[in-house]
Amino acid sequence: MHYYDYNKIISYNAPVNVLIGERGVGKSYGIKNYVIKRFLKRKEKFLYIRRYDNELKAIFQKDFFGDIKEAFPDISLKASSKKFYINGEVFGYAKRLTEAQDLKSSSFEDITTIVFDEYAIEKNRRYYLSNEGMIIAGLLDSVIRNRNNVKVFFLMNAVEGIEFSPLFSFFDLRLPYNSDIKLFKNNTVLVQYMNNEEFRKERKETLIGKLMEGTLYENYALKNEILDKNNDFIERKTGSSKFNFAFIYNKETFGVWSDFKNGKVYVSEDYLENSSFIFTLTLKDSKPNVMMISALQRYDFWKQFLKNFKLGIVYYENQKIKHIVYEIIKLYNSIK
Repeated sequence: MHYYDYNKIISYNAPVNVLIGERGVGKSYGIKNYVIKRFLKRKEKFLYIRRYDNELKAIFQKDFFGDIKEAFPDISLKASSKKFYINGEVFGYAKRLTEAQDLKSSSFEDITTIVFDEYAIEKNRRYYLSNEGMIIAGLLDSVIRNRNNVKVFFLMNAVEGIEFSPLFSFFDLRLPYNSDIKLFKNNTVLVQYMNNEEFRKERKETLIGKLMEGTLYENYALKNEILDKNNDFIERKTGSSKFNFAFIYNKETFGVWSDFKNGKVYVSEDYLENSSFIFTLTLKDSKPNVMMISALQRYDFWKQFLKNFKLGIVYYENQKIKHIVYEIIKLYNSIK
């Protein structure tokens, strides 16, 4: 297989690297190869980050280095008790995101690589943390401090809504278009949307490639396509629109407006602040507010909104709002 080669992005010399690639392309294999070689050559260590404790627990329940041991037959590689070892010597540490930012900077003096694996969350599978952008910023500050020799890698699959994740929102990142790489923030952040044609050709000949040919899963897992990148129902609200109600989702407020002249309903970042019809749909920790979502079915305006949604007359002022409304309706349907 033609697995992902880190040399290309390393040549850009960006401190922070956001790598988006299809499943199996070799993102994790490549980063293991990178940190192993850095330690063997320079005794540099790495910090491995996941969002939740059970995610960390899962990686230590299997052979973390099982896929790469053959490439390094003369050394012993082991992962145990949230530490990574080469020939019995610690060369890496695994931490939960919120745990890592609280450690003292002296704990990180020999760490030159930070890896956040499986950053993006697939729909209906867990949630991003409340204030996650600030948590990530605190982690980077704790580890890097005033040094210029640290590289950060966020590894992720091309999941729906990735450009609305806390990482992209906090650092004002965008997916690259018309190329696979784009630089942000004075060339300090690199975003790559991988395009490994050799890998895709080879993967297409495998059993899973043949099974998934022509399906949406092929586009997502084998071709690295994000499934919701269309502009259907994206439209700014008209000046004649009237305010209906508003909802708060992950600390952001969105207004629902109706234009009785053109028969369209709009969801916008504009709303009436003094309205009595503002509903909080998420809790402080960004988890769904189950009681409020369940209670929505009692309100006629929500019933009408769902009816309009099914009729296909609800429009959104941007992709972010569209994604959020789809999430809310899915949550409502799963809870009611």
